[in-house]
Amino acid sequence: MMNTKSFRTASMALGVVLAASACGSTSHGLAVLDSESSTQPVPDVIQSHELFADDSARYLGEIDNYSYFAARQASAGDQDVCLIQVGATSDDWLSGCSTIQSDMVVGLSGGVPQQEVALVSDDPSTDTLEENGWEQQAENLWHRPN
Repeated sequence: MMNTKSFRTASMALGVVLAASACGSTSHGLAVLDSESSTQPVPDVIQSHELFADDSARYLGEIDNYSYFAARQASAGDQDVCLIQVGATSDDWLSGCSTIQSDMVVGLSGGVPQQEVALVSDDPSTDTLEENGWEQQAENLWHRPN
């Protein structure tokens, strides 16, 4: 689900990227979601959105003037998470959600300039990600420049 105003404002197409590795294990996780609070303030529009579990959003990092957060998906299991991109204003956001099944959990792609950003599980196979052109930007946050 995405905020339609943010879609127009961000000029970013949402793309869900799944299964970067062949591993289908559900033992992958995101320790950041188990921390007591986000290291950076979470915009109110994200905190109060019905798609995300209450108080579950955690800051991941920043890429090209966008802030990225991970959050648990509301009304879903612990393995269902979302990657949220937030622009300069709180109305400028979009997200993608998926079940943690491999190193690469969910991604956002598109925009001007074209870019790909991914939420990656803890302790991923960095060799595989790097061979495919991905660069780690922060813990659990990877970027593939185009």
